[in-house]
Amino acid sequence: MTGYSRRMPLPLLALLVVAGISAVVLFVHLVGWSKPARFDGEADARTVLQAEYPDSQIETITLSDNKRIALAQRRDQPPALVHAFGDRFVGRDLSPDLINQVVEVGRALHFKFNDFTDPMITVAIADASARQNWLSTFATVNADKPEPKAAT
Repeated sequence: MTGYSRRMPLPLLALLVVAGISAVVLFVHLVGWSKPARFDGEADARTVLQAEYPDSQIETITLSDNKRIALAQRRDQPPALVHAFGDRFVGRDLSPDLINQVVEVGRALHFKFNDFTDPMITVAIADASARQNWLSTFATVNADKPEPKAAT
């Protein structure tokens, strides 16, 4: 017979594809490449913040309970937030036009941003005085924000 070829059964192909993808995911996890970024302490957070904002003078840093988020007070600039995004850190200025709302929810601060790419972040902070300090900071940062206009 000419032109005859044996084809792999579809269930066997599906099994091989799933097994191959699973093996790659397991390998990445076992090697440690799936480990999320964390700050080792305030000094580590300061280093990351200085790299992200080289012209800033950082005054205070507050780490979240899980050490994946750092809030920083900066001299003559709005506060900054640096959070883990996979195995790296992403920084953002907490300027008045970015922040929509900051509320205290239990032992955490819940940030709602005017940014569809990262609309909200929850920062767990066990220290009640630190939470209150940040709430008052954002109250003053947002004091200049105009009130939303009512729909007419």
